[in-house]
Amino acid sequence: MKKYEEAPFTNLSEENLDEYLSHMNQTYSQQSEKRILNKVQSKIVAKEKVGFFAKSRRFSLVVVIILAILLPTTVFAANKIWQVYFQQDKFSSKLNVNSEKKSTDMQGYYLQLNYLPDNWEPMLYNEGEAPIKFWNQNDQSSISTILYSVAGEETFETRYTKEVVAENIGGHQTWIIEKTAVATDLTKEVYVLFEEEEIVLMMWVSENLTNDDLQRIIENAQLIPASGSLNQVMPLNQEINEDGGYIDQNGDFKTGKIPLEESRVAVNAPTIKKIGEPTTFTTLVGGVDEEAQLTLTVNQVSIHDSLSGVIDYQNDPSYQVGTMRQMIEDGVMDEAGNFLPFEAQVYKRGDGINSLDELIATKTSQLKFLKIQVTLENDSDYDLPDYYFQAGGVSLFEKAGYYYQNQNGEEEFTVPQAYTAHDYYELAYLENGSSNYKSYYNIGTLAKKSSQTFEIGFFVPAEDVEHFFLNDNSYENPDHIKNTKFKLFE
Repeated sequence: MKKYEEAPFTNLSEENLDEYLSHMNQTYSQQSEKRILNKVQSKIVAKEKVGFFAKSRRFSLVVVIILAILLPTTVFAANKIWQVYFQQDKFSSKLNVNSEKKSTDMQGYYLQLNYLPDNWEPMLYNEGEAPIKFWNQNDQSSISTILYSVAGEETFETRYTKEVVAENIGGHQTWIIEKTAVATDLTKEVYVLFEEEEIVLMMWVSENLTNDDLQRIIENAQLIPASGSLNQVMPLNQEINEDGGYIDQNGDFKTGKIPLEESRVAVNAPTIKKIGEPTTFTTLVGGVDEEAQLTLTVNQVSIHDSLSGVIDYQNDPSYQVGTMRQMIEDGVMDEAGNFLPFEAQVYKRGDGINSLDELIATKTSQLKFLKIQVTLENDSDYDLPDYYFQAGGVSLFEKAGYYYQNQNGEEEFTVPQAYTAHDYYELAYLENGSSNYKSYYNIGTLAKKSSQTFEIGFFVPAEDVEHFFLNDNSYENPDHIKNTKFKLFE
C-alpha cells in the first residue's frame, strides 16, 4: 500500500512554508524570527559550523512548523496542479486543497461508478437525476457521494478520525479515513481527488462494505460531463464545512449553534394539534404553477406489543420488508412479530476533535408499534397523481411550559439509534404502500375534492410512546419543532 509522497519541509519554498503555516493557523512574524533562531542555534555545539540554510528565514519557518506539529501529524506533498496538505491532529483530520483555479464557474459532472458489488444498485430519488447513493437493499450496506468543485483554497475536516490510509487508487490521490463515531454505521469517509477536473469526490461508506470492494469502486469511478439535472457538482460552503449549522423553521440553512427559540415550542402553541383536530398545509401541483391545499386529521391511535394479529407483516407489502428482516437480525423482534427486549447504550457526546463519545449508561428497552389512522383531504381543484405520504414522527419532552426534542440536551444520545432515536422516526407502515422501495410512500392519485382514510405505523421505544408526536406531510421543513405536530397522548 503506497502512501501519498511525503514532502520534507526543507524542500518547500518560503512561500509554501508560509502557506502551510496559514493552514495550521500558526502565526510567524519578524519579531519572533530572531528569538526562534537564537533558541535553535543555542542547541548547536559552538564548534559546529552553522550552514547558510540554518541561518535562513526558511529554516526558521521549518522550525515553527516542527514546533507546531509535535502532536502526531502527517503532511503530504503537492503536485504542480494542486497544493495538497493532509494533517491529522488528535481526533481531527484536515485535507487542505489549494487549486490554481480561481474562477467560481463550475463545469458540471456526474459520478459514474463502473463497478458495484453483487446485489448493489443506485438509489434513484427523482427521474432524470444521477444517483448520489448506491446500496444493497438486503444488508443495507451503502455509500453516499457528493462532488465538490475546488476553486482556490478549500479545507475538508473529518472529526472522530481513528486511522487514515493515503494512497493512489486508479490514478487518483485518495484518503480513506476510518472513524470512531458510534452513532452511525457510516464508519469511513473517503476523499478522492480528480485533479484534471478540479473536483473532490467525497464518500460516506458503511461499515459492512469490504475494503476490496471499496478499492474497486474507487478504481472504476469516473466523472462524466453533465448539465442540468444530471449535474452533481456543488461549491464547497466553507461555513457549513467548518462550523456546522442548523435548518431554521423556513427551511433555510443557518451557520452556528441553534438558538434556544429555534429548539423549543410552547405547549399551547397553535401548531400543536390533538386527535380529531385538522391541520391544513399546501403542496405543489405538478405541471402547473399552483399550490394545492390539503387537510390532515388524526382519527385514532392504538399501541401494540407485537405485530402478531395486527397485520401479516410477512405478506403485506405495506411494510418495508427490508426493515422487518433487519429487526429480526438485530434481535429486537422474533419471526412471529413479537418485540424482544434489547440493550441500549447512552453516550455523552464528544466533539470529535479533542474528545470522543463516552459510554455513560446502559438500559433495557423494547419496541412498541403505534398504529395511527389518518384522513387526508384534497381541498383543491387539482388532481394530485402519484402523491407521496411520508409524514415522520418525533419524541418531544415537556419542561417548564415548552416542548424540547432532546430530553437531556444535545450532550447525550442513545444507540442503536434505529430503535431509540428521539429526533426522528421514519414511517414503517403505510397502508396500501408499494413494496418497491423506490415508490414505497406513493399512495396513488389523490383526486380533487376527495379524501382518503388509511393507517400508518411507527416503531417506538416503550419509554417514548407517551412523548410521540406526528408531523404533518407538508414539504416545508415538517421536522422543525415549531411546525405542525399532532400530540397523540395526553
